[in-house]
Amino acid sequence: MKRDLDTWWDWRAATTTTGDEDSSISPEAALELLVQKCVVLDNLSPVSYVHTIRTALEQFGKVRGVKLVRDCQTCLFTGVAFAEMESKEQRDQVVKELKDYLLMIGQMPRPARAIPACPELMIDHPLRSFSRKVSARLVTPKNPRYAQLRETAIQENIHYAHQSALIQHRKEEELKLEKTQQRICQENIDKLKFLEGQKSSDAFKLVKQIHGGLRQ
Repeated sequence: MKRDLDTWWDWRAATTTTGDEDSSISPEAALELLVQKCVVLDNLSPVSYVHTIRTALEQFGKVRGVKLVRDCQTCLFTGVAFAEMESKEQRDQVVKELKDYLLMIGQMPRPARAIPACPELMIDHPLRSFSRKVSARLVTPKNPRYAQLRETAIQENIHYAHQSALIQHRKEEELKLEKTQQRICQENIDKLKFLEGQKSSDAFKLVKQIHGGLRQ
């Protein structure tokens, strides 16, 4: 069964992710198997993509899938992602390495955090039975709580607007940083090429002799 890069989680399909795609198990069992191999990545760049995260994690082993966590209202990437590795050992290695080292994503070092996944953190777990029932109703201006509920809705919209603006600002800053690093990298490459081309010149040999004499 081929899974889409950004929508590969589907517990209700009850398909195991242990490599045997033809065997079917219960959604709860599939979730338990998947959690053992999943890692939660935090503090990722807002301009990260599924393929860049996958490429960055492939140094630790085979990556079976990556899921980006997006804002439920704006659909913007929140900087959190889930990744399914080939085995629990590879998952543990990712967690261990990212405690001490930066994660290179698209040639940019990133202080990403990694923790083992647990069922409570998964995005789309199997439906659970609740004893309470949830009902909805239309609130009119005649309702005594209308003003309070309206103010709550306004504050929620303001919160989402601020959050969207913050994510957009982070994306712009990340793009500026990426361009700056690319420029510095290119300047260093040009300097190295220039020095390599000057090795055969008389001036370079003279400087080498002077520095060699000073060291002695």
